[in-house]
Amino acid sequence: MTIQIPRWVVQVGALLLSCVLGAVIALLTSGGKGDADAEPRVVTTTTTVTETADADTASAASEPDVGAEEAAEDDERDCDALGINSKERKEGTCSTDGQRVTVVNRDSTLQLKELDARLLSIDTPGSTLSNDLGTERANGTFVIVRLAITNKLNTPVYFEDGIEPQVYLLLDDSIYTPQFEVANGIVEDSFVWQGKEIQPKTTQEGSVIFDVPEDALADLDRSGNIQILNFSDVDRSRPRLPIGVIRTYD
Repeated sequence: MTIQIPRWVVQVGALLLSCVLGAVIALLTSGGKGDADAEPRVVTTTTTVTETADADTASAASEPDVGAEEAAEDDERDCDALGINSKERKEGTCSTDGQRVTVVNRDSTLQLKELDARLLSIDTPGSTLSNDLGTERANGTFVIVRLAITNKLNTPVYFEDGIEPQVYLLLDDSIYTPQFEVANGIVEDSFVWQGKEIQPKTTQEGSVIFDVPEDALADLDRSGNIQILNFSDVDRSRPRLPIGVIRTYD
């Protein structure tokens, strides 16, 4: 039986998480301290609080702090000071705007606590995708990101199941989420289409599809980032573990 999740639930969750992910963009796509004096943007969101939300808050408050010592250490490791930005292109784990990130170049393996990720390819097939099931047309142009994901947990898990995003594409100052409808019908090697759990200590290859404006494609080779969440952070408004970042440029 397929459980239908109301679209507004997914959208609100994605909006809250995008506020966190957006804070990571500025430093990773900047070349240094040149933008330090720029006036920060303020994002305001309004949500409806329910009894369920109160219960979730109480549950979260009772959970132990994950990697508190690591967080304190990383707070002193500013990304830009370490050269982990688009200019110097160093790799490593650091902090930006209070959020820990682990950044690697496109040819390196991203190693997070709960998964490893390798970027296999990035394709830009245009504005139309077709197979025997039909045709999908993009508002702009499609970007297909193919990844190899290794499950480091002791239990099977789904990666990018289409309910809540686990992968984001960052181009310039914009955040793009995967296109579920396309992944569920046209791209048959997508994680959504495969619909298979990744068994412990094993690797699954698959695609994630994005729809971006054509004039944003140039940022793939200039300053783009693929952001990946640990499995346990997918449904959180603020990730507790470092966000994984794979640069899309050399």
